Amino acid sequence: MSVNTSIIRGAMIKETLASASFSQKTRKYVVPVTDSTAIFIGDCVTMTGAFDADGTPVVRQSNNSDVMVGVVVAFSGDPLSFIQYRQASTKRFVYVADDPYLLLEMQVNGALTTADAGKRGNVIVGAGNVTTGLSGMQIDFSSLASDTGQIKIISVLEQVDNVLGTYAKVLCMIADHEYHFYPTDENRWDYNSVTNTLSTKPANANVDIGGKLTVAGLIDPTGLVLDPQPTPPSTNDGTMYYDSVSANFKFRENGQWVTPASSADKETGVLDATAVVLSYNYLTRTYTISPTITSWTYFLSGVRYIQTAVITKTHLAITGVYFFYIDSNNVPQFSTTAPNLLTNVVLGTVTYNTASQLELGFDSHLLFGTYMDGATRLELYERLGAYKVSGCVLSSYTVAPAVPADAHNQIAVASGILAFEDYRDTSGAVGAAGPYVILSRTGVILYLWNDLQAVPFANGATIQYNQFTGGVWQLTNVPNLGFVCYYLFKIKSSNALYMNLWVPSQQYHTTLAGAHDERAFDNDWSTFPMQMAPIARIIYYVDTTYVTTGKCRIAEEPQLFSEGFVQITEGIHGTEVSGVSTNYMGLVTCAGATPVDTDFSTWETDSFGVAKGTGNRKFGVYKDATDVYYVEMTGI
Repeated sequence: MSVNTSIIRGAMIKETLASASFSQKTRKYVVPVTDSTAIFIGDCVTMTGAFDADGTPVVRQSNNSDVMVGVVVAFSGDPLSFIQYRQASTKRFVYVADDPYLLLEMQVNGALTTADAGKRGNVIVGAGNVTTGLSGMQIDFSSLASDTGQIKIISVLEQVDNVLGTYAKVLCMIADHEYHFYPTDENRWDYNSVTNTLSTKPANANVDIGGKLTVAGLIDPTGLVLDPQPTPPSTNDGTMYYDSVSANFKFRENGQWVTPASSADKETGVLDATAVVLSYNYLTRTYTISPTITSWTYFLSGVRYIQTAVITKTHLAITGVYFFYIDSNNVPQFSTTAPNLLTNVVLGTVTYNTASQLELGFDSHLLFGTYMDGATRLELYERLGAYKVSGCVLSSYTVAPAVPADAHNQIAVASGILAFEDYRDTSGAVGAAGPYVILSRTGVILYLWNDLQAVPFANGATIQYNQFTGGVWQLTNVPNLGFVCYYLFKIKSSNALYMNLWVPSQQYHTTLAGAHDERAFDNDWSTFPMQMAPIARIIYYVDTTYVTTGKCRIAEEPQLFSEGFVQITEGIHGTEVSGVSTNYMGLVTCAGATPVDTDFSTWETDSFGVAKGTGNRKFGVYKDATDVYYVEMTGI
């Protein structure tokens, strides 16, 4: 159960249910000198049934069984002090928001669960804060019930620092109000003006109404059935009907009949990812999506679905990447083929390996599909991918220690914000002692992950790189005095351990300059099973005389990739991009003071880059089919 910060402020007024606008109107009441209980802003108060001498109604602080009249928002000024609350045994006029339809914010003093939606509970009165003048009232979790209690819970308050769980802040109303009592029996509907009573609603009752029906506050009817019509029933704007001739739903707008767009243009995706919980059981290979509270909503080709049941799906016991989605026929599916984002509600992915049987992660950003059109989302997903927005700072490591130890090579990673199209998500932190998850290619196309590692790299006799040899991938020891790059990527996973992945380079270098010039794009990561945001590059140096795990140390300060770094995977997971041009070759160290042709023997035709000669001379270089051209660069 999630835990929020306990902030007790009593009842804070948010808005009113009665109208679109909230006037924040208050009424004057009085607390007499005979009342020995201090009263604070945010306290709920109760009428005593008496007036004072000038006819002002008397109120007192409510207890856990009182009928309430409203919430205290202010006091009349005290000419002798600046005290922000009403002290005990002092006469003060209080200004009370007594609208019976007020929507309030209050804290629940226990662990609110998914089963508590719509319940009622009593207040619990705590000591007010004499410094701030704010109330100590909360909703008593132990008193929550279906049809009794002073306060009715409407929803969990939507704000970034508040979640369902302990000390949740909720949007609520006064149920037992002095000016309006809410009925405990919700199965009532018909008012009898003769007997002044409500009659019980018959099962499946129909009502035939002649003439115009006006219903104020009609919210979420079970269903509205339109009888097909061959002609419009009216030509007024706002009219809607089902055209039996064209078999289309139509509505009147700006003097024209409008038909909803084709399914390709309609919303597809989950409305609110916070309303669902995704989980995966690697033992049974079962992916589950369930509502956070009671239901979640998704759109499929413009059709709105409200899902209350738990959806489960099991994939085959075969290594691979599985996509979990709801297809165009509204049927949950598992497939090894990437679904179309325009016509399917994609819920996540699972990377499954029969050797370790672990879920690596899922693309939770695919849960969103209603904030932009599908074509735009698909383009951004394939071309931009995931990237870091902020955070993800590295710490706790030591660069090039004279006598390295394992603690010098261990890297702590702070949490950070990742971006997936129009969605922002938090990726968790890693402590200095790990554990670390190493992801590498293995075999022909598969990936291997080693979790619970004490250092952020794969190691055998020495630290290892990811070698492609004989048509297959493997982890190979870096030779003595060699250099190797490791890359940190962040992903979204249902398992916090797998949010940070350490990926070895697919080559090693004999010099630090060679390792420094390596780019992330120099490696073949085209089959990554999910969107991965590049965070940093770390260069390790191997010396077999070291006593560290992997016989290595960090060679230079790790390089942090900047915010907005471009995604490197392909297919449904993005397309490789390597900067301004795919022909940029990076930095070459010349054998002499100036460049010569042999310095660029590995360059392809129409390539360009930067060269550095002896004496710290620097050159811009271009190579065509026949020659190499350069110009010396001078600092300014």
